[in-house]
Amino acid sequence: MEIKPIRSQTKQELFVQQVEDWIFSGQLKPGDSLPSERTLAEQMEVSRSVINRGLNQLAQLKLIRVNPQSGSTVNDYFKEGDLQTLNELLHYTRGHYDPALLRSMYQARQLVEGEIVRLVSTSITKAQAAQLRNIVDDFALSDQQSGEFLYRFFHQLAIDADNQVYPLLISSFHSVYVVLGGWNSTKKGREKIIQLNRRLVRALAGHRTAEAVKIHRELIRWSLNDLLR
Repeated sequence: MEIKPIRSQTKQELFVQQVEDWIFSGQLKPGDSLPSERTLAEQMEVSRSVINRGLNQLAQLKLIRVNPQSGSTVNDYFKEGDLQTLNELLHYTRGHYDPALLRSMYQARQLVEGEIVRLVSTSITKAQAAQLRNIVDDFALSDQQSGEFLYRFFHQLAIDADNQVYPLLISSFHSVYVVLGGWNSTKKGREKIIQLNRRLVRALAGHRTAEAVKIHRELIRWSLNDLLR
């Protein structure tokens, strides 16, 4: 059971969520114009400063473009967005998610993580293998959320790959791991993740590159299929 703090949302947060809902649900499409700040403030019964700060936040997320002279327009966030945009999109699910987006995410995971697995398998030390086993054992003996475990596991693998960019890249996907892994967090899902990651560690420790890459692909394939059921 995951217990989260209870907090009330600010008017700005509620406004941002409302506009995200319009965009992600398709009610607002790329190129569409938002109502003016004055109109939004009057109809939502909040101050213009709330609307202005919210619009600037949406612009930072690459969801809209704020044009001082002509108002705000909706971006094509798949073309103009970044990791912040992706994180917002993944958190906007309400129990529903787009299969095409998930497939794209897991293709990206397989590409990046697969190369990390390949690199580590050629140079892993006994100490590094022991640390990876401990990470899996800690997960198996705790109620840690699957997404946090997968993030911790692959972040450590990225460090072990001895590449300065890979750990930063995995870190930037932290919330993505948490969201996607959370959807795999059934009892059977946890058991499958533990099983596959233990097999992966054994293959890595034995410097069996082809086997390690194959197990990683199996993990990616299982996780995606579990979400698409």
